[in-house]
Amino acid sequence: MIRYITLLFLTLPALTFAEPDVYIQVLGIAQDAGYPQANCYQPHCMRAWENEELRRLASSIAVVDTAS
Repeated sequence: MIRYITLLFLTLPALTFAEPDVYIQVLGIAQDAGYPQANCYQPHCMRAWENEELRRLASSIAVVDTAS
């Protein structure tokens, strides 16, 4: 998923902001539904169901405007 988002941003025209205090922060590191996936009981997901430390939040972005 991250590869597709990166590709999307690379193909968009350059964005410019009037305020240099505006930036994008990536939140989370897993795919769109997090890890483990809901209703996934395959071996790769079972490790995270059994060990909470392996669980990851879903990816999202925050547009931060420090002026407001």
